[in-house]
Amino acid sequence: IALSMDEIASDVEQKKTCALITPDRTLSARVRAQLTQWGIYIDDSAGTPLTATPIGRYCLSLPRIIENDVLMPVPFLAAMKNQYAGGGDLSPHFRGTVRQFERDYLRGVRPSTNLVGLKTLGDKHHDFIDAIHNALHPFTNLTGDPQPLELWLEGHIKMMENIAATVDMNGASRLWVGHEGETLANLFENIRTFSDVTPNLSHRDYIAFIENLMQ
Repeated sequence: IALSMDEIASDVEQKKTCALITPDRTLSARVRAQLTQWGIYIDDSAGTPLTATPIGRYCLSLPRIIENDVLMPVPFLAAMKNQYAGGGDLSPHFRGTVRQFERDYLRGVRPSTNLVGLKTLGDKHHDFIDAIHNALHPFTNLTGDPQPLELWLEGHIKMMENIAATVDMNGASRLWVGHEGETLANLFENIRTFSDVTPNLSHRDYIAFIENLMQ
């Protein structure tokens, strides 16, 4: 399908136009990805799920960093290497510190401890560990017993803004702008209106709840 569309798009005389109509979202995503590799950018009238956007990936990776009081390296690195991660006061050297932290602590066997517990495994990056721990704390301090949706939302948003902040700009100013940022902000605000009638959620249930709505 992509080859056929590419052939039509490459016709200098532009004698034809084409469109792909399918209920199969996987098929349309594959065709779109292939055309993008060839420099052909097509508009998808079905839109793009928030989960497939940079801010969506950032949003979902952060609450997965700690699971059962254990650091999960894959979502941790996905969040810290995301374009929205600013590092707060660490921002001038944040990217380099994340790479070095990965080499020193997260290569090989996964550490069976939380973020602060890594300080017992080495004498490097203690300031980085403390800063990230404090930035995540509004959310991670809720993990354990089921909590009201309102508390999960407040902690999640605060955590996102803490990590997104830089020396020059606060996290809110970096996150909730542009089409994707405003869309996610509106989703959070809409979810908040149902918090009074939503049962308490566990950590895992909250992540699944948010991911389904973003999708």
